[in-house]
Amino acid sequence: MNEQGTALPVAFDSSILRALVGGMVDGIAVVDTSGQTVYCNQRAAEIYGVALDGIIGLRSSLVRDDVLSRVANPKEVIGDFQEAMSHLDDMPVIEFKIVWPVSRHVQLRFFPIYGNDGRFLGRGTLIRDVSSERELDRLRADIVSIVSHEIRRPLASIKGCAATLLQSQWDPDTLDGLVRIID
Repeated sequence: MNEQGTALPVAFDSSILRALVGGMVDGIAVVDTSGQTVYCNQRAAEIYGVALDGIIGLRSSLVRDDVLSRVANPKEVIGDFQEAMSHLDDMPVIEFKIVWPVSRHVQLRFFPIYGNDGRFLGRGTLIRDVSSERELDRLRADIVSIVSHEIRRPLASIKGCAATLLQSQWDPDTLDGLVRIID
């Protein structure tokens, strides 16, 4: 409704929707019940590494197969995709790594699209480049590994000295030396 309380023209509504979806940092694609890709924003094409005009109008299986030809583990991804399609109402998420032309981690969230009458119209896919998040995860794991190693080294010396102290009687000078190492 506009300020006068009348419905906005359909063209105005679709231009707003087109601008909103076109400006998203994530990709979005819509597939109808026949399996044809009826909408895809520019960001989705960028993440997939294909031309936008090469997606719209194509069967989604062709787009999927093109992307699968460039992933690190295609058999696992196709299994994840098939599982996701069988649970579409749960809005499943799958993640994989595209290795060519640009290496990136991609996350897909699938969702059903229903009309106002409840009739199934197709499915949507939110497409996110999660490469930065995966790089942060890797860096975090590396830091934990380094810190853990650096802590273990002095702890090993302390544990060795403490064990030596417990093994037998020591003269005061040796005992003092071992305690100083621990301290």
